[in-house]
Amino acid sequence: AELPALFHGDTLTPGPYAALELASCVRPDMTAPLSPLSPLSPPSPSRQWLHDKHSKSARSFELARLAGSQRSSSATLSKLRGAMRAAAAAADGEHVQYVPTMRTSAGDPFLVKRKVHDKPLDSIITHSASRGKLPPVVGFASLFEGGSSPTASLSSKAHTRTLAEQSSAEASSQYIRSCRTGVGVPTPLAQDMAILNRIIGSSGGVATDNDLCSIAELLPHLDRLSAVDLTGSSLCTDEAMDDFLQQLRGKACLTLLNLSGCKGIGRSSMGSLAMLLQNNNLAKLNKLDLSGVRISHSQVPLICEVVSKHDTLRNLSLSNCGLAFCGSTAALCLPPLLGATVMQELDLSWNVFDHAAFGLLGAGVSESEILHTLSVANCGGSRTEEGEAPITALLEKLSRDGSLKLLDISANLVDHLGALVLEDALAKHRGLQELLLNSNPLGEPGLRSLLRLFCGDASALQRFECEHCSCGTAGGVAIPPREEDGEVKESDVEEDPAKAKQKEREKARDKEKDAAQGAELFDSTCPVGRYKLNLRRACDRATLRMLYKACEKFGLAPEKAFKEVEFSSANFSHASKDDHGNFSVPSDGCLKFLFSIDDSMASRFGSAKEGEAAAPEGQQAIAFLSRYAEAARIRPGVKKLVPLLAHWRTLDVNARALMLDALSRGFQFELPFVLQLCKKHPAVQVLPQALPSLAGGALARLAALSCAGVRTLARQLEVAGRCQKFLQLNPENPTGHYSLDLRSASQYCLAECLFLIDRWEAMLAKQDDREDLSQNGNWSNLRNCVAGGARVTLTTEWQLRGDISLAFDFASWRRPTAAYPKVVSDDFWSALLLTLSHTTCASADRLVALRAVSHELRPTAAQLRELVGTFGDKHSRAEAAVMFALHLSDPQNTKLVRNRLLDRGEWAAVRARVGNLALLPAFQPEDCPFEFDLGIREERIAAMVMVQIASREKIENIRNEELILPDETPFKFEQGVPIPWGTVEGIPTEGRLTFTYVCGPEDRSVACRRDVARKFCGWQPDLEKEGVCWWTSLSEVPESLLDLFFACVRAFPDPAEFFSVADDKKQGNVSYADFAAAVAKLGWEKYVDDLELSKEVFRELDRNAAGQISRGEFGRISQMWKDLRLITLEFLSFLDRACAGDLDEAWERLDGGRGSMSLQVLQSAAQQLGFFGSVTSVFRLVEQGGAITGEGWQSLKAIWQDRTKIRLEVLAGTPERTKKAED
Repeated sequence: AELPALFHGDTLTPGPYAALELASCVRPDMTAPLSPLSPLSPPSPSRQWLHDKHSKSARSFELARLAGSQRSSSATLSKLRGAMRAAAAAADGEHVQYVPTMRTSAGDPFLVKRKVHDKPLDSIITHSASRGKLPPVVGFASLFEGGSSPTASLSSKAHTRTLAEQSSAEASSQYIRSCRTGVGVPTPLAQDMAILNRIIGSSGGVATDNDLCSIAELLPHLDRLSAVDLTGSSLCTDEAMDDFLQQLRGKACLTLLNLSGCKGIGRSSMGSLAMLLQNNNLAKLNKLDLSGVRISHSQVPLICEVVSKHDTLRNLSLSNCGLAFCGSTAALCLPPLLGATVMQELDLSWNVFDHAAFGLLGAGVSESEILHTLSVANCGGSRTEEGEAPITALLEKLSRDGSLKLLDISANLVDHLGALVLEDALAKHRGLQELLLNSNPLGEPGLRSLLRLFCGDASALQRFECEHCSCGTAGGVAIPPREEDGEVKESDVEEDPAKAKQKEREKARDKEKDAAQGAELFDSTCPVGRYKLNLRRACDRATLRMLYKACEKFGLAPEKAFKEVEFSSANFSHASKDDHGNFSVPSDGCLKFLFSIDDSMASRFGSAKEGEAAAPEGQQAIAFLSRYAEAARIRPGVKKLVPLLAHWRTLDVNARALMLDALSRGFQFELPFVLQLCKKHPAVQVLPQALPSLAGGALARLAALSCAGVRTLARQLEVAGRCQKFLQLNPENPTGHYSLDLRSASQYCLAECLFLIDRWEAMLAKQDDREDLSQNGNWSNLRNCVAGGARVTLTTEWQLRGDISLAFDFASWRRPTAAYPKVVSDDFWSALLLTLSHTTCASADRLVALRAVSHELRPTAAQLRELVGTFGDKHSRAEAAVMFALHLSDPQNTKLVRNRLLDRGEWAAVRARVGNLALLPAFQPEDCPFEFDLGIREERIAAMVMVQIASREKIENIRNEELILPDETPFKFEQGVPIPWGTVEGIPTEGRLTFTYVCGPEDRSVACRRDVARKFCGWQPDLEKEGVCWWTSLSEVPESLLDLFFACVRAFPDPAEFFSVADDKKQGNVSYADFAAAVAKLGWEKYVDDLELSKEVFRELDRNAAGQISRGEFGRISQMWKDLRLITLEFLSFLDRACAGDLDEAWERLDGGRGSMSLQVLQSAAQQLGFFGSVTSVFRLVEQGGAITGEGWQSLKAIWQDRTKIRLEVLAGTPERTKKAED
C-alpha cells in the first residue's frame, strides 16, 4: 500500500524497474544505467520516498545487523533476491521465470519477472508501516548453508533454485500460512530469518512475547538453523522464552545461541536450556552467551556442569549474571567449568569472586591447555584482610599457565602491588598477547611494573590497555601498630633522664629500621634494602620471587644476597624452582632480611668483561654505571618497540605524561626511540624524563638535545635546566652535597647513581683492607642523610622512594694514586686561577665548571689554598674545599687549606660534610680544637684515634679535656684521658668530648701518625718523598704570641734569630730567665713591664711544659713566619692577576692617590678588587706608624720579585729540600 507507484494495482509491474527499486533499498549505488534493450520508466515518487524515509546509513546498519557482517556483494544480493522470488512463487502456487536484463558492477545479472500473478503484495513481502521498517534485504554468502554462487545458479534463460532456497521458501510459506490462521502477527523480520536460517533479534527486533511466538512458528521448518541471536530481548517473559527454547530441540546445525540481555529468563527457561545442553540436542553449538541473564543461585552448578560436558561449546559468556562464586558455590562450579575439554573463551565479568574463588579459578586456568581468552572484569569487590586485591590469587597462579592469549582483569582493584604479582607471574608467559587492565588504581609504580612485563624479552605480550589507571599510590611506609587498650605506655613510667634519652635514640633507630622494612615498592634496578614480608600476601611472595630473580640477574648466590634472615615459622631455606621454572616460596609466616648485592658490585660490574677493553684511568665509575645499567635496566627489544610506540600514539596527553613517568625509571632506551616519543609529545617534556634513561652516555644526550623539538637555544636551556643536577654529576668525583626532589625523574636517577657508586666504592675499599670510614659504621659514603624531613642512618638498607625529598653529603672512598691524576703544575694552576678571576660567571657556575674536570686535577694543599681564596662567599669556599679535599697530592699538608678559611666554623662544616675521619688532622693535630659527639660512630672512632696517637706520643698532649654526658653532667677526669679510650670497647658511646692537642717536635711520632692516616683516613702519602710541611697559622695562635712574632719580624730578617739571642749560652734551650733577659735586651718594654704577659708567651712556646723552650719548640715561630710569607705571596699574586702584572697600578688603585693606606683603607680597597682574605698580617708586615707608605709598598714588590725562591722555601720546609727543588 505504501509503494503504489511500483505496482499496477496490487501486482508487480512487468519490466526491470521494480527489481532495481527493491535493490536500491539495500545498495542505492547499484542503480546503474539499464541495458539499452529495456525501457526505462521515469522515477517514481515511491523511490524518492524510500530515500527520504531511510537514509543510506540506516539501510547499511540494518543490513549489517541482520547479516552479522559489514560487507556485502552483488553475488549475495542476487542469491537473496532469488530466495525472495522463490518464496513468492511458493505462495502463489505458480512457477515464475526471470531473465537477466542487466548486470551489476560485479558482473551479476538482475532478473526481471516475465509472468505476474495478481496476488496481493503482502504474500511476497510484508512491510509494517506502524514500525516504519523497510524490507530488510540482506545478502551475505556466508550466511547460507550450502549455497552456491549466484552466477552459477543463474543462466541466460532461467533460474535454478538451490536446496537452501527451497528449504527457506517452504519455511517462509508455512510461516505466512500460519499467520493467516491467526497464530501470530506476520513481520518482515521473521520472513527474512526464514530465508537466512538465522534468528536475529538485536536492536529491539524481538521485543515481546508476540514476536517470539511468531518466530517460534518458523523453528520446526528450519532444519538448517545456524544461529539464534536474541540480544536485548528484555521484554520476553520466562514462559515465552521457555516455549521458544523447547522448539530448539533437535537443531543439530545450531552453532550460536545468544540470549544476552534477556532479563525475563527465569528458572523454567534456564531449566529448558540445561536440558538442551544436557541431552546433546545442540550437538554443534560452539557459542553460548548468557550475559545479563540473572541465573538462580541453585541452578548455577547445573549450568556449569552441563556446559562442562558439552562436546563442542568453545565460547561461554556468563557476564553480569549475578553470580556469587564464594565458598561452596565456587568449589562446585568453577572446577567443572574450567575442566571443560573444549572451552576456549570464557567471560565471567561483572560477577562476584572472593579470594578463594579466584584461587580456584587460577588453578583451573593453569591446568587448562586450550583456554585462550578469559575475562573477569569487575569481579573483586573488596580487599582482603591483608589489604590486597582478591584477584591476586588468580594472577599468582598464571605463572603455570601456557594457553591464555587474552586476559581481561579490568576494574579489579589492581594497584601497584597487584601489578607486581602480575609482572612476576607473566614474566615468562609465551602465549599471552593481550592484557586489559582498565579502571584499576595502578598509578605510576603499577604502570611501571606493567611496562617492565611488556618490554621483557621472555614475554609474548603485544598489546595492553590501562585506561583510567592514573590514580594510585606512589609507595608506602608500614603503618606502625597501634597501642592496645589497657597497655601501660612507657611515657607513663618515670625513669632516669639519661636512660630516657638513650631509649629515645633507640626508638628513633628502631623506627627508622621499621620504615626501611615497610617500604612496599620493589625497585628492579637497585633492589637492595631491608625487607619485612608477610608471606600470606601474594604481593610479598611475588617480591620474594623477584628478589630471587634479581640474584640470577646479578650472578649472586641467595646465601650471599639474603643476610640477617629471620623467619617466624621455622628454619628458613632458600627457594628452589619447580617444574615450571618458578621459585617455590612459603605461603605463610613473616620473613625479615637484608638484601644486598654488594658481592657482585666489584666482581661482576667492577671490572671489564672478558674480551672487553679495560676502562681508562678516570673512567672507572662511568664504566661501572654503564655495565650496571646494561644488566639491571629493562631494554626493550626490537619486537617490543613497535607495539610500545603504537600504544604511545593511542594515548591522550595525560596518559602519555603518566607513561613517561613510568618509563623514566628502570628502563634504558636508544636515541631513535626517544626521538619517536618526541614526535607525538612535546620534546621539552619528553627529554627531561628520558635523558637519564638514554643509552650512549653524554654523546647520546647531546644528540637528543639537538632533535627537532629543541633546536633553539632557549629550548635546549629549558631542557637542561629541568635535569640540571643530573647533568652536573661527575661520577669520578661525586664528593659534595646533594639536595634532591625524588619526584623528578632526573634527580631520582641521580640519587640512584650515587647509591650505586656508594656500594661499588665500599666493595673496592674492603678489597684494599681499608677501615670503615662511614659515619654510621655501615661502609657508606652517604653522610648527614635526611629523607622527607627525617634523619636516615641506615643508608645501605634504605630504599629510594619517588615521593619525598632527599638531602645528603657524599664523601668518596677513592683517593688519588701515584699514577693518576698527575700533580698539577704551578703554571697550569696559575692560568686556571687567572681564568677564574677574570670570568664574569657567578661563583656557582664556576664551581660547576670546576666539578666537571675535578677528577682530572690533583692539586697540592697550597694550590687548593689559593683556589679557596678566589671565592668571596662562605658557601663557595666550602664547596671548593669539599670538591678537592680528598684529591690532594699531599694530604699531610691539609693544614694549609684549613687555615685559609676565614673562620673555624667554615672548616668544621667542611669536616662534617667530608668526614671527621677522612679529614682528621692526624699529621698535624697541633693547635686544632677537637669536638666529638661520641653517640655517632665515626666521631667516636676519630676520638679513639687521637687517644691512640697520644698514647704513642704522650698522653699529656691531650689538654683541656671535657666530656659532657647526655644528662648534662660533666665527666670527672682524675688523671687525664684514660688510656683504654684508645680502643673501640673502652671509649664511651655517648656524650660530647672536647680537647686540644699540644705536642712538641721532640715528642712527635711521625710513623704513628702516618699509620693512622693510612688505616683510618684512607690516605697513602709518600712521606719519604714529600715530607711534611709543618705549619702554624697566624689565626690559630693567641694574640700575645702574635705580638711577639711581629716584634721578631721587625727586629730580625728571620724571626728564628730571636732564639740565638736568648740562647746566648748555646745550650740548645731557653729558660724563662733567658727569655726575660732577651726581651729586655731588645728593649721590648711591653714584656718587661707585664710579667704575666711574658710568662704567658713563654708557656705558649714551651709546648711540652718542661720549663724551657727547645729549638724545635721555637720552630713554631718559624712556621708562623712561613704562614706570613705565604699570605703575602697570595695577596700579591691576586694583585698581579687583577692588574695585569703591574703592581704600581695596584698601588694606585689601592691607595687612591693618598700616598699611604691605613688598615681600614687596605681592607676596603682589597675587597673592591675582589680579594677575599685577611690583609691584616700583610699590613702588619710592612706598616710604619700605622700605615703603609710607598717605602713599605716597595718592600712588598721586592718580595714579589723573589716569589719563586720564597715559595720554595715556604713549602719545602728545609733549606736542603729548597736547594733540591731548585736543582
